[in-house]
Amino acid sequence: MISPAPLQPVELGRKNLYEIERIARAIEHVITCYRAIPAFPQNKETRDHYWDTYQRLCSEMLGALHG
Repeated sequence: MISPAPLQPVELGRKNLYEIERIARAIEHVITCYRAIPAFPQNKETRDHYWDTYQRLCSEMLGALHG
């Protein structure tokens, strides 16, 4: 019979709270700006810029949580 391996609880982001808070504030700012821009065709480039920034910040957040 195989005995189960002892599992340790995972605490994400315990060592770098300031970095996580910085990224969270930046994400909130980018989302607020993105939603404030009307979805007109002439605003596509600006909205795409905010969307790309949002995606980059989300990947940074994943790295900060698991790092």
